Amino acid sequence: MFLVMLLTGIAMAASLPLPLGTSLWSHNAGIVVALAAAAAAMPAWARRRHATMTLAFTGILATATGAMMLYTKGFPYKDWLTWWHVFVSVVFTLAFLLHWFRNHVRLVGFTRSLLTRDSRVGAPQVLMLSAVAAGFVWTGLPAGRVHFTPENYLYLSSWTVLVGVVFTYGIWLAYRTRGLRARLARTPHRNAARALVDTGLWLFNAGALLTGFALLYLSEFLRGGDLKYASKWWHTATSVGLLALLALHIGFNAGLLAAHKRRFDRPTG
Repeated sequence: MFLVMLLTGIAMAASLPLPLGTSLWSHNAGIVVALAAAAAAMPAWARRRHATMTLAFTGILATATGAMMLYTKGFPYKDWLTWWHVFVSVVFTLAFLLHWFRNHVRLVGFTRSLLTRDSRVGAPQVLMLSAVAAGFVWTGLPAGRVHFTPENYLYLSSWTVLVGVVFTYGIWLAYRTRGLRARLARTPHRNAARALVDTGLWLFNAGALLTGFALLYLSEFLRGGDLKYASKWWHTATSVGLLALLALHIGFNAGLLAAHKRRFDRPTG
């Protein structure tokens, strides 16, 4: 994995003079390369450790490039930065989908049983889906999208990032208290919380992917009116939600990962 990270850094530096991101065909070529790279990496991704490290590396790189796109308006290599953000985001999504596919039978069955038998999961899940759908419809209407302007887009996005960070660490700190920690140790509550996190993770991953592709392939349409900044905010919001839920998902599985690492690293013979 260190070699992959080194080669990626070299490729990013070497590609600076290239006209990456200046045309749609370069993005299409990048997606094809990402698909080919994922196909070549499948034997390595068969090991959970390599797949997890790929998710971590591409997730960090996608976050870093996305943050630079948001906060560096005068960056001279903006198109290059956008191309690399799209590229690593596609690789991240492919690794995420592979991870989900390997676990989908257990995750889908687990979530379905909780949704049908436990209102603590079903009701919040329906509420979350309804809120996202209603918000998306509202920002698509003239009454909603006029609130997203070039002047306040960065302000709104920054508050969205802050809310995502506070939400994630707030949940973590709350469950560090004695009462909630004891409650989380009980199987019914722990299962309900994990189901909400895992299904929400899927929802926000799909949202970040779809809004990202919309910004890439419907750019001319979106730039023609108020939808431009509303759509950019939605991509930021769903990406922040994805990262927040991903952090909680890792937290839920930290003990299992540590135990797996101990078994994997245990000397034999």
